[in-house]
Amino acid sequence: MNNKLIQKNTALAIDSEGMTIDFLLQRYRSYLTEGGNSDKKSLNTVSKAVTQMNHFLNFILEFRNGLLSKVSFNYYTDYLQKLVEEDKLSTAQKAMRRMYGRRINLELEKEGYLVWLYQNNYNKVVATKSETLLQDDWSKGFEDWLALKSKLTRKTNYGKTLSNVVSLYLEWLNASSYQSISALSVNQFLREQAHLKISTLNLYLKAIKRFASYYEHTSNDEKRHDIALEINSLKKFEDSLQIVNRIGLNEQQVNKLFSEANSKQRLILHLGVNMGLRGSSMLNLKVEDINFSTKKMEVWLKGKNNTMTLPIPPAVYHFLKGFIDEHNLEKSDFVLAYKSNNISSLSKYFSDFLYKCDLKEIEKEGVRYPISLHNLRHTFAYHALDKFGLITTSRLLGHATSQITEQHYLQDKSRDLLNSIYDSSDY
Repeated sequence: MNNKLIQKNTALAIDSEGMTIDFLLQRYRSYLTEGGNSDKKSLNTVSKAVTQMNHFLNFILEFRNGLLSKVSFNYYTDYLQKLVEEDKLSTAQKAMRRMYGRRINLELEKEGYLVWLYQNNYNKVVATKSETLLQDDWSKGFEDWLALKSKLTRKTNYGKTLSNVVSLYLEWLNASSYQSISALSVNQFLREQAHLKISTLNLYLKAIKRFASYYEHTSNDEKRHDIALEINSLKKFEDSLQIVNRIGLNEQQVNKLFSEANSKQRLILHLGVNMGLRGSSMLNLKVEDINFSTKKMEVWLKGKNNTMTLPIPPAVYHFLKGFIDEHNLEKSDFVLAYKSNNISSLSKYFSDFLYKCDLKEIEKEGVRYPISLHNLRHTFAYHALDKFGLITTSRLLGHATSQITEQHYLQDKSRDLLNSIYDSSDY
């Protein structure tokens, strides 16, 4: 890999047939910050607006022959909705993509990028004439490098997941004012993703750190060691609500989800609520891993090369038999085949289902917490402690020690019991 890896685009500002995307993004950024809007909050908003404008312009270039008109945003909205229906985009991501087109909330009032484009009579966008930010084969090289560094012998989508995150960062970097990969640009990129969960932000940070190490080992850039050192020195995000947020759904909420779920969603619910499986274990489960004679199944342990045997609850047993028959699955088939077994796709799929059921948050002690696919595992653990006790619950969850189960779940359970020892009607 050479130092072309982190070179910014050097675009021709004006093409004979229209304006390049880079030129328009730079002009719009200058317009937004002209005369003010230089405080930290405003600059954050400006960066977000430029990023969403970049998505829109790339759509225009790819699907509308680069032609801009007053109905362009209508086509863009239809395109985003199609991505949502194809499970390629979440409803929240769609809403984010549609922001800043007509309005932008800044201290010094400015127009959204759609209004700005029309006012300046920009009616054609063309591709940037420049060297690409990354060589075409960077992602393959990065994923191969991750595979070599991994201790796992089984095939996973871990490398692809990290590669996708790095692609998001580099796409953002191209549309930003930063000149290269750096700790400063990584911090700004992550700040603009503040709407994401702490665990997701830490995954993003981990992916970029791994990429920095890859860059250090494969680049000829004289500054590569300093760049990698600075990025790898960035600290993880701390979640002050981390312990409290390990909460489960109550019986009424679980029943609501089952009542509104389709066949695949009910399978996810069964595996999560009734068995406590992680999303990755659900995705890797094959028909051949299920023994209906012994009523047991083999599931992969997190981050390990081996599996564990779990008993199958009666409700899950009967549903699995019917599901496999209904879908004519063969022994070698994945039971929950979904988007090439990509955990992020499964998480988004289930998150959209929660949104549809109007169950994206849980209120606890007057505070509302976001919920996701992993809360199904929390639900199982929370109730399993009553049924089976700490030691058995720890084994069912596949924890290395019962101390992990105690730290993650028993504290939450004990707090709830403590809060309910007195009848509120007595006060």
